[in-house]
Amino acid sequence: METTFQFNDTSWKKDFYQLDSEYDVFVQKGLDLDTKIYRYTSLDTLLYILSRSEYYVSKRICFTDKNEQGSFRNLKYAFDRGPVGGDAPEYCEAYLKHVRGQKNEAMQSFISCWTEREKECYLMWKSYASKGIGVRIETTVGQLLKSLQDNPVKIFCARVDYKPEGYKDTWFKRMFVKKEEYEQEQEIRICLRPENAEQRCCNGLPFKLTKPFITSVVLSPFLSVLEQKFLLESLNKSYPDLDIRRSLLVED
Repeated sequence: METTFQFNDTSWKKDFYQLDSEYDVFVQKGLDLDTKIYRYTSLDTLLYILSRSEYYVSKRICFTDKNEQGSFRNLKYAFDRGPVGGDAPEYCEAYLKHVRGQKNEAMQSFISCWTEREKECYLMWKSYASKGIGVRIETTVGQLLKSLQDNPVKIFCARVDYKPEGYKDTWFKRMFVKKEEYEQEQEIRICLRPENAEQRCCNGLPFKLTKPFITSVVLSPFLSVLEQKFLLESLNKSYPDLDIRRSLLVED
């Protein structure tokens, strides 16, 4: 008899609620829709969102962060243990197939990473917005989700849980886990799961926005005074309703 492992697709529902009965948007219980969230990114990304009313989201396995790709610093965590003797070979084959499937599902999700850390973070500026011209965009959990909900995808939003290296669980829980070393990021993560098989094969997808979601923009502290002045004038002229500010950090 073939050994199989079934993933319970309803196990996550006790921790989430559906934002609107009309859309497949699910929010972690206890996460307020008015929670302000921030994303450090490039000026190109900001202009793409504003000019095209689209939000491009990459697949997790395409992130440059090796941790997000499922890599392990200590290789002992890369191997799964199994039973020995008796029906062990058959069991192990099915179990390893199940484990690989769980990891693959987690890696194939489309992920958008945000932080609820209100004060500017020098390290996040350096990590996520230091190449070229960087910005920090602000919105709320509710505004972002409602702007994305009119897409043929399942959307999940939750705070990231920080675990020691080697943590393993269902693919769903793995979508919202990072190593303990990243805890200062205070991440809130949006996971999008396209229903279309062809879309799920893509490395990234543009999701249409039903309404604007950006409430304010902070310019990188690594820009010169003249660069900041030029950008402020240009962006204010093109997007007069957008709140654009200089960074509170000072970089010499």
